[in-house]
Amino acid sequence: MSGEDNLRASKDRPEISQQFIKVPGERIGALIGKKGAVVERIKQECWVNIEIESENGNVVVGYDTRSLLEGNPFKALEIISAIARGFSPEKAFKLLSEDVVFQLLDIRDYVGNSQSSIRRLKGRIIGERGKSRRTIEELSGADVSVYGHTVGFIGIFDAIKVAVEAIILLSKGSSHKIVYAMLQNYRRKLKQEKMYLWEEHLPKGENQARTPPF
Repeated sequence: MSGEDNLRASKDRPEISQQFIKVPGERIGALIGKKGAVVERIKQECWVNIEIESENGNVVVGYDTRSLLEGNPFKALEIISAIARGFSPEKAFKLLSEDVVFQLLDIRDYVGNSQSSIRRLKGRIIGERGKSRRTIEELSGADVSVYGHTVGFIGIFDAIKVAVEAIILLSKGSSHKIVYAMLQNYRRKLKQEKMYLWEEHLPKGENQARTPPF
């Protein structure tokens, strides 16, 4: 069955559940995409119905038993939430991979509701010309989006875990130097683990002769 057939069939199926997501008005366009391409892809890939109320930002995701069997409505919710919190659709669609997840951190949980404190921490996370955010992404392997009073993360569990740790350290006043050192240490350990696994799968005697592919 083609993607269009899937979508057409999904409209005829009775919905057994609905989930509601609030999307900021300025992110509705990104969610819909050019000529509706983004929202249509979410529908087809995840076997869900999506209704968008552009005037108030309400998004309704409907799914039934077959959606759960043939698609993944929970991935649809993650993708929509990621786009709503500032990620590009391209990065949000990484969530279609089973081992990639989305996590959201509320800055207010660490600095309170003071707008000046929120702005200060956002500035520390982003850095001059985005340098700090890019460094966190490069060393952790997670994608990071700073939007409003939230920080969003897309990646595998371990990558997100260390990226969140970096944000928490910054919120507690740690210097960027200390945060980068922590991330670099994580990166070294990850490379060592990959090296160990690579060597474990080599035939005896080849460990010293071959170069690892990373």
